[in-house]
Amino acid sequence: MKQEELNEILAQHKLWLEDNEKGERAYLREANLQGADLQGANLQKADLWSIRLREADLREANLRWADLQGANLWEANLRWADLWKANLREANLRWADLQGANLQEANLQEANLWKADLQKANLRWADLQGANLQRTNIYTFQADGHFAWNHENWIQIGCEGHTISKWLAMYEQIGKKHDYSEEEVKWYGSWIQLVTNMRDNENNK
Repeated sequence: MKQEELNEILAQHKLWLEDNEKGERAYLREANLQGADLQGANLQKADLWSIRLREADLREANLRWADLQGANLWEANLRWADLWKANLREANLRWADLQGANLQEANLQEANLWKADLQKANLRWADLQGANLQRTNIYTFQADGHFAWNHENWIQIGCEGHTISKWLAMYEQIGKKHDYSEEEVKWYGSWIQLVTNMRDNENNK
């Protein structure tokens, strides 16, 4: 797709966001935008299903509520991009630069995040069930209960997400609230303590 055509789609999408009776929602399903310059672009609520954005520049782009299911974002630059509540289910984010990106409440089920850079990214309440998190700075754990993961100072177990310090203080109460057995509470408590120690060691290096 030529840059001029892409610019026109973005302009029409901007009008649609301001007044959905004007302009037109960006419909870029399966489009090939490999290496495209989309820095700062507003693609909020855009239909980007299975789009090819390998090595694209999406720094500081607005992708809130965007449908990126199955998108190819291999090595894409998404630094400080806003992906709040974006659908990234089954997306390919291998080697993607997500430093400082807002992924709060994003759907990342079955996404491939192998070696993605997630430093300072906001992953609070994101759904990482089934995601490939190998070679990232995310720790995971699952006993007989809910899937648990940790990123920097945040731990999420099932639908409960809190800072590490809050989990340390309240994991027993939270476990009882969700009807975990004493053994399950013990397992998750041990994992929370393990994560705490690993993060402390990282911070002291």
